[in-house]
Amino acid sequence: SAHYETGPLAACEAMAMKRPVIATRVGVIQHVIRDHETGINADSPQELIDGTRWMLARRSEWPRMGEQIRQDLQRFLEERDPVDRLLALYRD
Repeated sequence: SAHYETGPLAACEAMAMKRPVIATRVGVIQHVIRDHETGINADSPQELIDGTRWMLARRSEWPRMGEQIRQDLQRFLEERDPVDRLLALYRD
C-alpha cells in the first residue's frame, strides 16, 4: 500500500541493489523511475499487470535498467539535503 512506510523504502532498496522497479505512482519513487526505461510507474491495477508483462518480456535489459536506476536514485538523493530527503520519504 502507498500508505505504509516500508513501501517506498523497499523500492529504494531495490533501486540501490540495481533492480528495475514496478511501482505505483506515489511519493518520491515516481520521480526516480523513468517509465519504460528504468521501471514502471503504474496508475492502476491494469497498468501494474501490463507493466509486469512488459518487464518480463525484457529480462535481458534488466542489468542496464538496474544500473541506470541506481545512478538515478543516487543523483536524486544527492540533490537533496539529508533532512529534506528524510522528510520527503515520510511526506510522500
